Formats: sequence, C-alpha cells, structure tokens
Amino acid sequence: MRHKEVKRRTMAPRVPGVEIKIVNVTEITDRDSAITEDRDGGVEIEVPLLPQRAKGGLPQVGEVWALDRSLGRWVFSYVLVPTGAHNTPFEVVEALPAASEDRRGQVVLLAADPGVADTLQICLKSAGDTYSWKVLQTG
Repeated sequence: MRHKEVKRRTMAPRVPGVEIKIVNVTEITDRDSAITEDRDGGVEIEVPLLPQRAKGGLPQVGEVWALDRSLGRWVFSYVLVPTGAHNTPFEVVEALPAASEDRRGQVVLLAADPGVADTLQICLKSAGDTYSWKVLQTG
C-alpha cells in the first residue's frame, strides 16, 4: 500500500535536451508495465514492459535502469544495476578511454577529483558514424 499519492507520468515530458533518465524499478504491475522512481526528482513514471527494448530481458524490482524517450514515451533502454548486483556493473575510470566501436554501448563511471562530481557515461555512435561519450548521470 502506498503512503503517498503521486501523479504518474506515462508520456515523456517535453523538455529540450532531456533524453535519458536513471530510475529505480519499484513495482511491476499487472498491466504489463513497471513503476519506476526517477533518481533525480523522485517522480514516479509508469513504463511499458517491452522486452525488445530491454535487451531481451524484463526489468525486475530493485534494479536501476536508464530510460530513453526515443520512441516518444519512456522505454527501458539499459540496465545499470541488475538485481542482486553487489559490485558496480560497469568499469570505474579516472579518465575516459577513447570512444570507439569496441566501446559502443558500454557504461563507465568517471571518478572525478575531490570537489568535482562523478559522472556515469555511455559510448554511443552518431548518425555520422563517429563515437563519443554521453553523460547519463552526474553525481
């Protein structure tokens, strides 16, 4: 039973530049969707379960996922912390390695110097077939 009333969003907000959200999966509904909580603002978002977007697997309660809105609504894109993970599921680096085809889709935690926030980054290919690191989340 919920202790707070929350307005759930099913459509992605129309905010320029916001394409990815990092969320905690809090509940799987009987309507073929998952309830997630945005790690930045605590807003609950109901997201349809689409296995093809979730790399062949369905999200589980307790996992941390990256959502994207490339299809006009939030969809599961990449699991960052699978259920039962005890260690970070991605490489921790002090400097970003070269972005390349070999790194495509990999997530790294860029550990920053004291007084500077860490960043979680993913290697992606552009329409021009070049590779670069994109920030998923800033600490």
